[in-house]
Amino acid sequence: MGVHPMGGMLWPAGLLLAWLALAGPGGAQAAESGNGAAYAAIAKGDYAAARSIWSTLAGQGDAEAQYNLGVMYSRGDGGGQDLAKAVKWFQASATAGNAKAQYNLGVMYANGEGVAANDGEALKWLKLAAKQGLAKAQYSLGLMYAEGHGVAANLSAAEKWYRLAAKQGDLEAKRALEALRVRGGESGEPAAAPRSEAPPSAPPAAPPAHRDKLVTVVVPAKSPPAKKAAVVAKIKPTALPKPPPKQAAKPKIPLPKPPAKPAPKIPPKAAKR
Repeated sequence: MGVHPMGGMLWPAGLLLAWLALAGPGGAQAAESGNGAAYAAIAKGDYAAARSIWSTLAGQGDAEAQYNLGVMYSRGDGGGQDLAKAVKWFQASATAGNAKAQYNLGVMYANGEGVAANDGEALKWLKLAAKQGLAKAQYSLGLMYAEGHGVAANLSAAEKWYRLAAKQGDLEAKRALEALRVRGGESGEPAAAPRSEAPPSAPPAAPPAHRDKLVTVVVPAKSPPAKKAAVVAKIKPTALPKPPPKQAAKPKIPLPKPPAKPAPKIPPKAAKR
């Protein structure tokens, strides 16, 4: 089964900044003690045992255990879900320098999960994680700059962080870079707003609703060029040639009648003597 799978949490506004899952075992962690024992329990599907082990280690100041315990509380693995406790343990691990904890803590501040929404705190923790090279944090920080959350909108800064994340293969960052090109190119300056086709008497657009959640940048699909309507030339019907006027029938010339044959002369009968 392996370690806890990487997954994303569906927020009310859609798939937002994705959760990072449990850290993987390695090195000294492979031993059946400490964090290694917790990973072994996860591999067996015993999340409750792993949660118990990490609770003990987290209380002793183990940053990795604090991060993993935060993940379990955020997802409800091995017990009930408690976002406030997730924030507590992410905070402890993030303060100790754990990049994944810094990222998840930034997500929770950005979305107001388990703590009051605070874009300033979200920006702070995401920036710390991004500077440690965490691709998801770099993408998310670019999103904050692009949308102006917790900081003045700055497309140049957004492009910088998107590019760093994209170099690590982050697909969302690659799509966001493409969206920036559509939005205003790579110069860092917004594109000129398109002219409105609405008549002068049209009422002004309603102000945007109050933002409670970050919205992931969506790269608009390139629409195919509109097909121009084919111009059909109107063809005038060609006039048919008029038939030649019918000539009047020539009067029939009567044939000459043959001369009448004279009646044969009958010789007179001789007188009888």
